[in-house]
Amino acid sequence: MKKTLALAILTMLAVSLVLAPPWVAQGTDEEDDEAAYRALRGEAGTDSTDGRNAGTTPSVLSKQAPAKLNTGDSAGPFFLVAIDQFDGSKDYRIMTSAEIRDIKSQLSLEAAKIRPAYTMAQDEWKASEQDRFTYPCPKSRQVQATKKYVDREDANKKRTLAVNAENKQKEAINRTKQDELKKASEKEKVKIQRERAQEKKMSELFLNILGRLMSGEASASKATGGNSAPGKRSTDASAGLL
Repeated sequence: MKKTLALAILTMLAVSLVLAPPWVAQGTDEEDDEAAYRALRGEAGTDSTDGRNAGTTPSVLSKQAPAKLNTGDSAGPFFLVAIDQFDGSKDYRIMTSAEIRDIKSQLSLEAAKIRPAYTMAQDEWKASEQDRFTYPCPKSRQVQATKKYVDREDANKKRTLAVNAENKQKEAINRTKQDELKKASEKEKVKIQRERAQEKKMSELFLNILGRLMSGEASASKATGGNSAPGKRSTDASAGLL
């Protein structure tokens, strides 16, 4: 009797080992998602040079054409993503892990073109303007992924709150600028308004050139024997940019 019972127990153990569920030997989907999320936040796979381009090599990326963003309504999880803008504000979007990888790749390419675009903007400004080019060279833009959501609708609700908070901050900045003008003398007002107009013009020039570099317009122009005519350039300062 005891031998029969022992044999039955050993048989059950052998069967359980053979039929062990797959999650015993490999990570669950939730664990995979968490690992991907940590990588997106820069907690894993970060380039040791500047902590920005996780898992990428600038020298390789600079030889690739800009990746087309995956904007399809893919299955979740979804992330509320904040994308830095050159004016200091943030653009909030809902993205999947694949879409975030795409946009990080594009911003890595963009980062490599910021300094050349800035130098070109300085040269163009000097050739046509009397004032100094005082616009500071922008830093490369970053992508910040926040908490993940299973449902896109829940993520959109959080995005609405983030956008509203961003708009309030912009309104506060505009009020501060208006108050500065109200307190200024007529002579100071003229000076302030002129400086702000020049700053906007410099910013638009830089963004326009960066957009042309990103869209390949500058390379095409050089290949055909020179710069395009000023009157035929795109007036959209964000052309070619995300």
